[in-house]
Amino acid sequence: MQLRSKTKKQLVLHSMMLPGTILLIVFNVFPMIGIWMAFSKYQPKYGMGYFEALFSADYVGFAFFRQIFSRPDFRQVLFNTIYISVVKLVLLIGLGILLSLLLNEIPFLRLKKGIQVIVFIPYFLSWVILSSIMIDLLSLDGPINRMIEAFGGEPISFLGSNTWFPVVLFVSELWKSLGYQAIYFLAAITAVSPGLYEAAEIDGANRVQQCFHVTLPCIRPIIILMMVLNIGNIMNAGFEQVLALYNSLVYESGDIIDTMSYRIGLLNASTFQYSLGTAVGLFKSVICCVLFGASYLFAAKKLDYEVL
Repeated sequence: MQLRSKTKKQLVLHSMMLPGTILLIVFNVFPMIGIWMAFSKYQPKYGMGYFEALFSADYVGFAFFRQIFSRPDFRQVLFNTIYISVVKLVLLIGLGILLSLLLNEIPFLRLKKGIQVIVFIPYFLSWVILSSIMIDLLSLDGPINRMIEAFGGEPISFLGSNTWFPVVLFVSELWKSLGYQAIYFLAAITAVSPGLYEAAEIDGANRVQQCFHVTLPCIRPIIILMMVLNIGNIMNAGFEQVLALYNSLVYESGDIIDTMSYRIGLLNASTFQYSLGTAVGLFKSVICCVLFGASYLFAAKKLDYEVL
């Protein structure tokens, strides 16, 4: 009876969730039927429907997974995925905290809001636009290489060098997402009691000391929570960004699991390419699922984060 009464009170809220739930089922749950491709020799056939071709394909078990793990480039791709993702996570959280602290110290509200808008705008631009800008800036005859030549240096092939390409990924990710990341910490800073700053000021602490001894300890739970909950995204190194910026010259340092799945499944003309690409994607999804579950359980246990 109590459950029915509670559900009735929340009927409006549940009805607001209905469109999103329908979209989730149509675009995320329903397509999971295609997972069967990873375990069968699927090939689209003329005159045969999708489901008919899918479930009439020969079952091969884990043959495609064994094929993936035996690829000579698989370990390098796995390393690239984890390395790029971890470095992005550390940079975004570390510099996001620094940016939020600096913004919090600006006494002029208009200047503070103006800087927030400037650093936040790139988040709304797609990687197609941002990558085009990066390619123009970093080309051999672009403005950055012209500046290097003006100071007596040699032009650098930023997008064709395995040494520089990861740096390009990190810098472009910071350009796009740093402002958005800083919002979390800036919101946490605004919740810090002003009385703590007043007490620290009475004790003789300057603004830098207040940041280290008041602000950072107060927002530490949010910092830890953000790091823990982002563990589940370790395998997501940024498919759109890498796809828009990389080329065959930097596969060694820039190829990640998502782009390998894309190349194998859609660009490779080999037999059963769809099944092999699906197997790569499923491998990554299983790892992400495990990491998400572990991170949320850790957050619930150590940080009192509510897990539904």
